[in-house]
Amino acid sequence: DEAFEQGQKMPCPGCGLAGRKDDACTHMACPRCRTSWCYVCGLPVGECDKAPPAPGQQADDIFLHNRDWETNPLRCPMYLTQILEVDPSWLGEEWDEGDEVDDDRCLAYFHRRRTIALLQGVRAEVGASTFERVWLHFDSVRNAGYELEEIVNTDTSVLIDRDQWRPSLDGPETAELSPEEEACLTFIYNSLEAYPVGTSVPVSELHQSGREAGLSTAEVQWAIDAAVWEIGACHYDEAGLHVICGPPVRPPLG
Repeated sequence: DEAFEQGQKMPCPGCGLAGRKDDACTHMACPRCRTSWCYVCGLPVGECDKAPPAPGQQADDIFLHNRDWETNPLRCPMYLTQILEVDPSWLGEEWDEGDEVDDDRCLAYFHRRRTIALLQGVRAEVGASTFERVWLHFDSVRNAGYELEEIVNTDTSVLIDRDQWRPSLDGPETAELSPEEEACLTFIYNSLEAYPVGTSVPVSELHQSGREAGLSTAEVQWAIDAAVWEIGACHYDEAGLHVICGPPVRPPLG
């Protein structure tokens, strides 16, 4: 029962207060102890792997934990939906072509994997035969929405399979941009320049506009990060949910 309960929550690494995140980003701030931590790996910002800070940037900036997460298994994405661009298995068997990609479904997948991993830990602790007897004896366990074979056979050692991913974007520091990169950056420039300086624009709104323009969430997020970290056209708010528009900055493309 404890494994089922803990599997549906993530605990604060500072004080242990557990809960389930909303549909915002994976950056967490504990309301009790004020610890800043990552929902995906569960580590506080001071302990999680991060990219080197830019000049004037704090070394414990949690956004640095999101840099290059696609290729660095020690780092995590800012949004769960970004994982779908790297590891298609997160789509699961119940996804159909054309289904809306939303955070709630990714969150459900994340917690199902977490619950299975915790149940595997219980099985290893009590032994396979005892675990099977308990599983078959108690209806509450057997009818909790998991199959015994699923617990036994699921590989939970890797949460995000990065081996399938081949980057189509090299990074904002690349001297020569591909047509796809130029399209992404042009989209972000046009989007930001439509707002007065100082306007707070929801990142989710940019993601949605990008999808309507035929861009993937990963492409839009790459362009936003480029606009923030490399170009300086905007900056994230403290929560990472909005970008604050700066003075017009449009470096030459190509």
